Amino acid sequence: IELDIQYSAYNEPVIYHDPVMQRVSGIASRIEDLTVEELRQMPAYEPVRLGERFAKNTVNALQDLLDILPKFPDVCVFVEVKRSSIRRLGAQFILDDLQHRLKPVASQCIVISFDQFFIESAAARAFCRTGLVIEAIAQLTTESLQALPPDFIFVDINLMNDSTLPSLPYDVIKGIYEVSDIETAKK
Repeated sequence: IELDIQYSAYNEPVIYHDPVMQRVSGIASRIEDLTVEELRQMPAYEPVRLGERFAKNTVNALQDLLDILPKFPDVCVFVEVKRSSIRRLGAQFILDDLQHRLKPVASQCIVISFDQFFIESAAARAFCRTGLVIEAIAQLTTESLQALPPDFIFVDINLMNDSTLPSLPYDVIKGIYEVSDIETAKK
């Protein structure tokens, strides 16, 4: 499972992609302005893209998922920390929070982000596995990433000139995203 988190008004992580709720919920509010209790009442179903099919879905706290995760020991969760939350609260606050929250299920969780410093900091703490979503192929060979590589690297297929990633001087599981057709996925 891959999910994104944002932080609510009282700095509780909720499962939500965007900092502004318009696209996903059809509401002009910001996640950071509402409490978890208020957010639990808000729809989360992308009405423009998905229509009314998921209209009864509401926002959930990350803790809701973490509480049931032990019942599914074969499930791994990639928890993407959004840059907007890192900018607002700081990497150290979020790392402290996630280290505490994920502790009971750390073996089932992988913290991922586009923020390389954040992922390097998470890898240094070693409280769970980590993954970096890269924005440029050149990131793969930076000294700091080589010194403390994440467990996973995610690359947008549109960044790749051919169908392979360059060989890396460290062991990592590679993932490709933004694949839009079956034939490309089979490669």
